[in-house]
Amino acid sequence: FAGLSYGMVLTTGDQEQVSQEVYSSHNWSIDELAEMVFVESDVDMAVYHGVPLDDYFFDGLSSNEKGIEMAKRWPNRVRWYTAVNPLEGMAALEKAEHDVKELGAIGLKFYPERYIAGRGAEPVRFDSVTAAPFLEKAIELGVPVAVHKFVPAGHGITDHYRIADVEAAAARYPELQFEVVHSGMAFLEETVYMLVRYPNVWANLEVTSALAVLFKRRFAEAMGSLMSSGAFDRIIFATGACLVHPQPVIDAVHA
Repeated sequence: FAGLSYGMVLTTGDQEQVSQEVYSSHNWSIDELAEMVFVESDVDMAVYHGVPLDDYFFDGLSSNEKGIEMAKRWPNRVRWYTAVNPLEGMAALEKAEHDVKELGAIGLKFYPERYIAGRGAEPVRFDSVTAAPFLEKAIELGVPVAVHKFVPAGHGITDHYRIADVEAAAARYPELQFEVVHSGMAFLEETVYMLVRYPNVWANLEVTSALAVLFKRRFAEAMGSLMSSGAFDRIIFATGACLVHPQPVIDAVHA
């Protein structure tokens, strides 16, 4: 995971600013994140995504606690999605409801598989009976769901990162907004067809947008394909800070 994350730095040429050793061992504080996003870049508002990778990282990689604190300190600048792991059952369902109702989360964030002892083991599919109560809870709470897709990491199984399960769930729950994170990195044709057919599916450009810095043709192909769906108001610009610094990405997209 650390190697994959640093690979995002390489896509923008920022390795001259931070070494892999420093990057991989650094625990980003909310003050550092805020300075990067709001002081050093042109970003006006951010949505913090918690990540439920607590099998690999003690805080899940992106902790809910940091998202909560950022939203409290900068309420006009930060919103947050709470990390959810459906394989934890009722406890996770209750936590999701608590985080939305009591702590102000505006969405639920999922990861496509659960890791055990460093290995990809259990898939988390939106078309499964395991995920159904969480999707129905999101409808009840009136919040969207977001899921990491397209980019396998560690011992991840590529099939778990495809989007067929999102498509099935979007058809079953037309009233629920599905946000597919890293759209455009892979399975591009399938993503376009899904955007065309399901108005409740949104494409999040986190990490994909970083391709604009050094891989301009690849970025143009991804954007051209996604926009060919006609879903202009359902393509969300995102950078994935602190995976990459936002400003070089913003500059590259404007160029």
